[in-house]
Amino acid sequence: MDNVTQEDIQQLEARLDIVEARQERIEARLDAIEARLDRLEKLYGVNSVPHNTMVIYWSEKDQCYFVRVPDLRDHIANWNALAYGYSYEEAAQNGSKSIELAKLIK
Repeated sequence: MDNVTQEDIQQLEARLDIVEARQERIEARLDAIEARLDRLEKLYGVNSVPHNTMVIYWSEKDQCYFVRVPDLRDHIANWNALAYGYSYEEAAQNGSKSIELAKLIK
């Protein structure tokens, strides 16, 4: 410990600043998520936000993401793909829309 220089201390302080900044960004994201959940709970009623698991996977052959929803397996003729998208986010959005449509035709 005797060999610690002022430069070593400055480097550690710089790393600590980076870690603290990341932590602040993560906390801000969590706050935003919690606020969104609060809005959804108010919209749908406390603890009644519908939940469905989406399995999103990349198809190298088709160069896009496909979406499956295990909960809707018995209600969908083409179980291989409920939705797709060329980005992960697009696939997730299309999957959410498909879930809502599938619920309407159950």
